[in-house]
Amino acid sequence: MFEQEIPGYGKLEIKNLILDYNGTIAKDGKLLEGLGDILNKLAEIVDVYVLTADTYGSVEKEMESFPVIVKVIKGENELVEKRDFARELGANITMAIGNGYNDQLLFREVKISIVVMGCEACATILFNIADLVASDIYNALGLLLNPTRLRSSLRG
Repeated sequence: MFEQEIPGYGKLEIKNLILDYNGTIAKDGKLLEGLGDILNKLAEIVDVYVLTADTYGSVEKEMESFPVIVKVIKGENELVEKRDFARELGANITMAIGNGYNDQLLFREVKISIVVMGCEACATILFNIADLVASDIYNALGLLLNPTRLRSSLRG
């Protein structure tokens, strides 16, 4: 569990991290370079979930050697499925990081949401919903690995 006291915000407790796959931690279906080590470190702090429509059909293979739980959504309404998954985990103890239009209901549901601009762009609607914006996934994940950065960004 990630815990951080943030002045003017209160105590932040995060048990779950939901990561979008394509455009967030992967490009063209392939995990971004250097993220494997980061995912291993994060899994020591929180439960890591990769939640994706798996556009390229590669997520299972790409994630098989990492301590993450992969959930592929296959329904007709990805927005609702992503939101409902956060509810199942406990949205009030969940952080989500993504870049796609289908992340907007998820972002509204979770305790903390971060939009990444990354390698495959991002849906502009997320800028009005997300708690934080990161230039890339490495900086976004660095907020959990270096809690002072998160505290600096959220303090009131």
